Amino acid sequence: MQGSRIHGFRLVLLSILVPLFCSCTPLATYPPVEGTQFLAPWIAPCPEVMAAGLRYAHVQTGKDEPLIFNLPPGTTMLVWKDVQKRLGDDAEPMTEQGQITWTVEQVRIRGLKAEVDVGYPDGNTYQLMTVKLKSTAFGKFVPDYVQRWFIPLAEPTPNYPGLDNKGM
Repeated sequence: MQGSRIHGFRLVLLSILVPLFCSCTPLATYPPVEGTQFLAPWIAPCPEVMAAGLRYAHVQTGKDEPLIFNLPPGTTMLVWKDVQKRLGDDAEPMTEQGQITWTVEQVRIRGLKAEVDVGYPDGNTYQLMTVKLKSTAFGKFVPDYVQRWFIPLAEPTPNYPGLDNKGM
């Protein structure tokens, strides 16, 4: 009997605290955008959100191609390795110009909702899609839906740390 009271109390407490802390969360972006809070790419949930967005974009647009991914310029090796680990053994970082690549353009996180802008190959050009993700308290971010934009992007250049633009 007492166990069910404690469980009920925890549920009530969570139902009060989660909306309280998540509803007033400011928008954080990486790479940073003026007027928004800076999102450190090495702090959770940023690597998780980047990996989930990349994986979902790849499944939607190129599941027959190997997943070669690219992160924003200036992203540290620590983040690259974290994202690659989350993507799995079949994912490789972009290291050479001309590779067919899925690129994280920007990450936006506000509480339990996130968005990842991903550049993806579409024929002879690259296009932009926004992968929208959601989470629950203490849960993982999972894709909710995708918005494809008719916005052509320049061919990506490798941003992998240590290349010093040798791949170009």
